[in-house]
Amino acid sequence: MRAKEVVQELARSRLSNSLVQAVALLRQRNHPGVVNFLNDLLACNKAVRSTPLSWKVPEDLSDLFLVYLKSDPSPENLVKLQYLLNISDSTSEALRAMKDR
Repeated sequence: MRAKEVVQELARSRLSNSLVQAVALLRQRNHPGVVNFLNDLLACNKAVRSTPLSWKVPEDLSDLFLVYLKSDPSPENLVKLQYLLNISDSTSEALRAMKDR
């Protein structure tokens, strides 16, 4: 039981750290790095179910989602990331339309 608690605590701390790293890489235009950290974020979410994450600049979250969208992710991961980044369905649809341009 103790091991499970340790894993969950590590996952919680890595969730926010992964978001910070993904935004930092986004600002450096390192899209492969962004995708890696978003995949890490999704893996942490598997270990401990998270509520949607908060970020002071909502546009950053939309940009992260768009970068991930362009990486051709599985529909399941895209839905999970949309939830974690607190992206509305209407914003998601708009970003999907932008992806194809």
